[in-house]
Formats: sequence, C-alpha cells, structure tokens
Amino acid sequence: PHAYGEEEQLLLSTIADQVAVAVENARLFEETRRRLTREVRLNELAHTLGGEMGLATLIPRLLPVVAELTGADAATVAILDPEEQVIVYPYHYNLPASLAAIQVPAESGLAGYTIRARQPVLLDDYKEHPAALQPWVEAGVRSLLAVPLVAGDEVVGMIGLCSLGEVRPFRPEAVAAAQAAARLAAVAVQRVRLFEAEREQRELAEALGEATAVVGSTLDLDQVLDRILEQVERVVAGDAFNIMLVEDDTARMVGWRGYEELGVEDRLATLSFPIAEYRNLMRMAQTGEPFVMLDAAADPDWVTLEGWEWLQSCIAAPIQVGGVTVGFLNVDGTRPGQFSLGDVRRLQTFASHAATAIENARLYQEVQGYTRELEQRVAERTSDLERRTIQLRAAAAVASDAVTAQELDDLLDRVVNLVRDRFGFYHVGIFLVDEEGEYAILKAATGEAGRQMLEYGHKLKVGEVGIVGHVTGSGQPHVALDVGADAAHFKNPLLPETRSELALPLRVGEQTIGALDVQSTQEAAFDEEDVTILQTMTDQLAVAIEKLKRTAQIQAQYARLEAILRSTTDGIIVANREGKILHTNPVTQRWLTQTLSPEEAERLWKTVQGLALQAEERPQTVLELTGLDLELSAAPVVGEGAEEPTVVVAAHDVSHLKALERMKSRFVTSVSHELRTPVTTIKLYAELMQRRPEKWREYLQPLLQEADHQARLVEDILQISRIDAGRLGLKPCPTLLNELTEMTIINHQALAQERRLTLEHQPAEPGPAVLVDPEWVMQALNNLVTNALYYTPEGGRVVVSTGREEAEGRAWATATVADTGMGIPEEELPHIFERFFRGVKPRQMQISGTGLGLAIVKEIVELHGGWVTVESQVGEGTTFTVWLPLAL
Repeated sequence: PHAYGEEEQLLLSTIADQVAVAVENARLFEETRRRLTREVRLNELAHTLGGEMGLATLIPRLLPVVAELTGADAATVAILDPEEQVIVYPYHYNLPASLAAIQVPAESGLAGYTIRARQPVLLDDYKEHPAALQPWVEAGVRSLLAVPLVAGDEVVGMIGLCSLGEVRPFRPEAVAAAQAAARLAAVAVQRVRLFEAEREQRELAEALGEATAVVGSTLDLDQVLDRILEQVERVVAGDAFNIMLVEDDTARMVGWRGYEELGVEDRLATLSFPIAEYRNLMRMAQTGEPFVMLDAAADPDWVTLEGWEWLQSCIAAPIQVGGVTVGFLNVDGTRPGQFSLGDVRRLQTFASHAATAIENARLYQEVQGYTRELEQRVAERTSDLERRTIQLRAAAAVASDAVTAQELDDLLDRVVNLVRDRFGFYHVGIFLVDEEGEYAILKAATGEAGRQMLEYGHKLKVGEVGIVGHVTGSGQPHVALDVGADAAHFKNPLLPETRSELALPLRVGEQTIGALDVQSTQEAAFDEEDVTILQTMTDQLAVAIEKLKRTAQIQAQYARLEAILRSTTDGIIVANREGKILHTNPVTQRWLTQTLSPEEAERLWKTVQGLALQAEERPQTVLELTGLDLELSAAPVVGEGAEEPTVVVAAHDVSHLKALERMKSRFVTSVSHELRTPVTTIKLYAELMQRRPEKWREYLQPLLQEADHQARLVEDILQISRIDAGRLGLKPCPTLLNELTEMTIINHQALAQERRLTLEHQPAEPGPAVLVDPEWVMQALNNLVTNALYYTPEGGRVVVSTGREEAEGRAWATATVADTGMGIPEEELPHIFERFFRGVKPRQMQISGTGLGLAIVKEIVELHGGWVTVESQVGEGTTFTVWLPLAL
C-alpha cells in the first residue's frame, strides 16, 4: 500500500489524459477517413448514376458499391411496378439468379412495408422474422438493412443489404451510407424509368403502326405474321418469338424469330402441340387470357422439351377470332423473371393484330376460293373446247398422214404419239393381227413402257387375252371406265397407273386387222365424243395400213428379187432378142467396168448377143478371158407381160475350176518329175548292181537315199490330203516351245554337218509355253529348217530362235528360222505358200522338192490359231517366223 506517491499518481494521470486524447484523435481521424472515403465513393456513384444507361447496366454497377459502403455481403434491388402493384427483384449482387423470378404484392412483406413506410428497416436476423420469404432464407440471408428508393414524392423501389450465413447487425453509419446511396439511386431509377417508359411508348406506337400498316397492306398471311413478330421483338424483352396456329386441336409453329442462336430452329417446323396435353395452351384456349411463366423450374405444369433447357421464362397471348382461339403469340426468355406485365399487355395488343390478319387472310382465301372455282369452271369449259379442237385436228392429221405415208412403221409411230400428245392419254399402242389370226402383236407404242414392250415382242391372244384380244376377236369397240372392275382387262406390270382403257378395232371391210389401244390414269376418262373421234381415226388408219402392207409386200418381192440378183456370184444379163443389154447385176457390171479390158468386155458383149439370138434353143458356151473363165447360158423370159421379148443370160465364173485343172497339171508335172528322177536313179543303180555284183555295197547307199526321197514325197502328198479332209487329228497340250526347237536342231545336225553349214539354237529364257500338238508343230519346224539347210550354200549359217512378241493387242510365242541362203525374189513372196509352187531358181538349180513343204507349214500353224510371216532379201537370206498362241 501507498507504493506510489502523489507525484507518481499525477504523472500517471497526465499520461492517461494524453492517451485518451490520442485515442480520441485516432478515432476521430478514422471516422473522418471513412466519412471522406464514403463521400468520395458516393460522389463517384453519383457521377456513374448520372450517365446515359439503362437499368440493366445502372443497377449492377450500383449494388457492389453500396455493399462496400455498408459492409454488406450481398445486395438486391426491388422495383415497384405502380401499374401492376407488384414488387419484383430483377437485379442482385452475390445472390442466386433464381430470386429474379420472385414477385410479391406491393402491400405485403418487408419490401412492401419499407416502401409504404418510406423508412429504413433493420433486422438483426432475417430468418427469425415472421414475414421472411423462404427463398431468401435458403440463400443464407441473416442481418438485413432495407432502404426505400424515394425520389421526390414517389417511392420507386428498395435497396436490400444483408449479411450471409451469420448475424452481423448494420451500424448507424452503414444506414446513413445506404440512405445516401438510395437517394442517388432513386433519382437515377426514376430518370431511367421515365426515359425507358417514353422510349417504350414510342417504340410501341411505332411497332403498332407498322403492324397495322402491314395488316392493311397485304393479304399474304405468312408475310403479315413475320412482320408482326418483327414488331413484337422490338417492344417485348424476349429472346425468341413465335406464332402458332391451331388446326385439328393441335398447335403448330408457322413463324418464328430468334431461335437460330438457341440451336433449335431446325426442329420448329416439325413440332406439334396437342392442346389437350398442354395445360397452358388449354387454359388460354378456354379463357382467352394470357399465360405468364416467370420461372420454368418452379412451375409444376411446365413441360420442358429435350434441347429446350435454355427456356427459363415465357409469356403467351391467345389469338382469337370471333371468340374462337385460332393460335397463340409466344415469347420465350432465357432468364427467370425476364418479363413484366407490361410485356404481357403489349403482347396481347399484337395478338389482336394477328387475329385481324388471320381473319383477313381467311376471308381473302375464301374469296379466292370462290374466284378460283369460277375460273376453274370457265377454264374447264374452255379446255374442253380446246381439247376437242385439238382432237379434231389430230384426226385430220392422221387422215393426211394416211394418204401420204410411205412407211408403215413411221405412220404407226406418228399416230400413237399424236394421239397421246393431243388427247393427253397415259399410253397409246397399235396392235396388228398376225397372218395366222392367232395373236394381236404390238407394232407401235408410246413412252419407255412402250419401248420395252416392243423390245420383247408384246402380243395378246386374239379373242382371249386383254381388251385388245377381245376387240380383235369381236371387231367391236370396248370401253373399260374402271379396269379394276373389267374382267377383260390385261394388267400390264409396265403400265401400273392405268385406271381406264379404250380399244377400237382396225377394220378393212369385214376383216379386223388390228386395234388402237388407249389407256388413261383416270377412271371414266373416255366419253362418247372420244370414241367417235378415235373410231374415225382408226377407220382411216386401217385403210392406210392395208395400202401400206400391200405396197410393202410388192416392195419386199422386188427387194427380194433385187437381193437375189445382187447376192448371186453369177453374172445376170437381161437383153432383148437382138442382144442389146437392158439390165445387169453388180457382178456383171464389175466384170464389164473393172475386171475386163475394153477389148475383152466387147468379146463378152458379142457372146451375149450371139446367145440372145438363139435364146429359144437355150444355148450354152464357155468364154475364156484373161483371169476370168465364164460358162454362159441363155433362155427367153416368159410370162412377164412385157411388150418387147427379153432374154436372160447367166454367166457362171468357172475360173477356179480352170485353176484347179492348171494346178492339177502342175502337180502331175511336178510329181512326175520328182518321181522320175529317183526312179531313174534307182533303176540305174539296180542295173549297176546286176552288172557288177561285187560293188553292191557301194551302190546300196545312193539307192536307199533315193528311196527315202521318194517316200518323203509320198508322205507330203498324204499330209496335204489329210489336211484337206480334216483328218489331221490335232491333240493340243501345254508344251515348251524351246523343247520343240531343240529337238529340231538335234534332228538336223547331221544334215548341217554334211552340207558344211552352221546350225545354231538361240532359245528365249524363260521359254514360252504354247498349247499345240507337239508332233505336228515339230513337222512344221522340220520343214522350215530342212528348207533353210537346202537353200543355204556351203559355209552358211542357220539360226533357230524362240521369243515372245506383241501383235494384235496380245502376246504371242514365236519360233524363227533364219538363214544366210540365196533369198526369195520379191515377186515370188506372195506365192511361196501356194501348193506345188516352186521358185525359178530352185528349179534351175534342180534342188529337190515338191512345192508342198511351205504349204504344209502354213496349214499346220493356222490350224493351231497362228500364222507364218516371211522376210527375205535376194543374196542375203530368208527369215520365217511362226506365231503361236501362248498357253494360259
């Protein structure tokens, strides 16, 4: 006790006073700083709120500033709609967006009380207050400060500030800051609302004027509805707009705007809404009242379609004509609470314009319907008259064609196409009865179906099958106004759309030669006038057909005779009895103008003249000319009715017979020579062996060689005879050509050495395979190599090679025999493959041969499907190439 004296106590008291002054100064300084900051922020806010902007921009900028000034966690603005007397919450800061869908009556709740009292309301804990709204409690609102927005004498709304999750009462300075901000905001909100109201009224007036103008300016319903949607888009705060019309108690969209960006435009035309299945549509249709849905998630009656999850709110107004709902005008929004009741009233106004447009369009369509019906009746009568005129012209055209037609097929084609085109029928065909009277055969028809029927030879049994069959059997017309009910109708799969058919007989006297068949896609398509006009045409056509058929028969007979004269290989000459040539066929004309010289043509004419004078005796003679031997015979032409007697002379070309005789003579001469030489030699050596028996061994070898030569000659002749008789007996099989050429080389090595010649083999690798008879191809190769060895002088060279070559667009196997012999003169090359032909030089040199070897080669190779080519130069040598098909 009494540790501190009076001095210490005085010192401590002084320090305490100074600390108190410092603390107070600090408090005052902090309060001054906060007040200054608040004033600065309020000044900034006043500047911001004084700018030109709408509520959607102004309020979101206001709320964060007021929350900062008051220390609130979240803020909202409630707007009073004085016309509807409801309070809405369109703008929030740090609160769920779903609260925007809440609407409350102006006289209820804390917001209503604040607006009516025009005084701030402070609640330490909002959730404990009996008037608390559950959505706000669920959002976490605890301490609440509500400040009215008062501008002059008008309350426009309220600012709500709150703490979230914990109780944190607002201090008096926060209340003062909120009130200051509220005064600024109220003035701004009132100014913006007045401006927006004036703008909305102006736009509404303009939009209504546009809508009224378009309703009065056009009766095109689609255009009117689209223009109405365009004007609704100007004055209603929606994101997408559509008009539905009701038909058969189902609503379907007929016009829309704004759905492109929402990704559902391609589905709109296919959507249908049975009114009984949608309560909102049913309610509007029954009551005539608009529909408002501010929050899709909170509306139990709302049906969300797949892909339409973006739709959060909508309004709709029924379109009524005479008290009947004929459609709906709808606006969709992507935000809850997006629409006001003003939007609904404006939408109703446009719905009435749409109703007027729909009624005008209905009346217009009704008038148009009456007009079209009258015009159709006039057009039908006019068309009927025009049709009859066209039909009569068609009948006249057929009559004209029937007189001038030259070809039956052309006439029939023209008639069927004329009838189809002028009468407008589905199908037209003309049938003619065959010579036996058994079938009616289609000869002309229209269209692709007609082409196909003509292609496969369509025909119907006379008197039995189809309406055409019955008409050609009875000779009477047949009209089937409904083919389904007519048992005679033949149902053609190529004409599936036929509903009625008319067939008229083509008659010549008492004979029915065919029928005109007409088919239509309409039932009862034919009347009495059609039948009368068409029957007149068929009568004219029948006469023309008969005339053309007779003309065609005469022309056919003439053409047949002309063809015989042109086709025969004999010359035919028609002359008068004095021998003057009246007519020749092409063969005779060619002889006289091309084959024979003028002198020999004169000889032929003189011979014909001589035969003509003796025609009654039917004389014959043979005339030998250069390169042409003719056997001529003459006879008189009887029964032709000509005024001047005529003679026919037939000239038969017997040149080949003469050539055979010459060939026979050459063959006999050649064979006689070839046989005489070895026979003489054999006889000589036989006599020598008799005279000098001791040298028989010396004479035996030449004797055997001559006998072999004679045997080969006989064998060549036999081979030619077998080829001519077709008894070669080929047995083709896959064979390596290299093996055949190698065997040929082996067979001829001894002869080559004997004649002091070089015989080489140059096979291709790999060697080609051929499908041949090895024995006969070896025979051909042996002949070629033997010839090459005999016609090549001592010291020469013969090369046998194989290969593959391209010719005629395919690959071939080749075997080539090349020598360095005497060569073949160019003028003899065309004859070397002729039988018994031998060149001049081989005969002079007395080289043994029959002239059959190359002929046999050519025949064997050609029987295998190949050919032989030759290249030769006199004094240098000859190359023969055998071309054979490759084995597959």
